[in-house]
Amino acid sequence: MADRSTLRTNVWPSRWKIIRWITAISKAPFRRATGWDAAKDFSRRVCERMAEDHPDLYLTKMAKKLRTGRIFLDYLRNDRMATVVAPLSPRARPGATVSMPLTWAQVKSDLDPKRFTIRTVPALMAKSDAWKDYCQSERLLSDAIKRFGKRA
Repeated sequence: MADRSTLRTNVWPSRWKIIRWITAISKAPFRRATGWDAAKDFSRRVCERMAEDHPDLYLTKMAKKLRTGRIFLDYLRNDRMATVVAPLSPRARPGATVSMPLTWAQVKSDLDPKRFTIRTVPALMAKSDAWKDYCQSERLLSDAIKRFGKRA
C-alpha cells in the first residue's frame, strides 16, 4: 500500500500539447498553513526541481520560444482564481475534442488528444478505469510538503 504522505496523481490531456495532472488533497485540515498559497508554492518547488534535475526535458518558463523539445511545467494553475478545463469537458473546436481522463500507462509519445471526441469518449469511458480511485487517493498537503522538504 502506498505511503499516505505520497501524493497520487491522475492525468488528462486538455488540448493538443497540454497534459494536466491532478492530485486529490484532503480537505481536512486545509488551513492557512496548507492553503492555496502553500499549494502553489509546493507545486512551484516540485516543478522547479524537475526542471533542475532534467533541463533537457522540462522547463518552468512559459515562453513558447524556449519550449522546443521540452515540456512546460505550469504550476501557475495552482491558484484560487486560476481556471482550467475540467476532465470530460468538450471543447468548442473542430472535432469537438474532450479532455479525457487517462491512466498514466495511456500517456505515451504517440498520444493524440484529437482522438477523444464527443463521439468516441462514451465508449472509451465504458472500458476505462482511469481515476477509479480518485476519491480514495486524498492525501494531506502538509504531509507531502514535509516529505518533499526532506529530499531537498
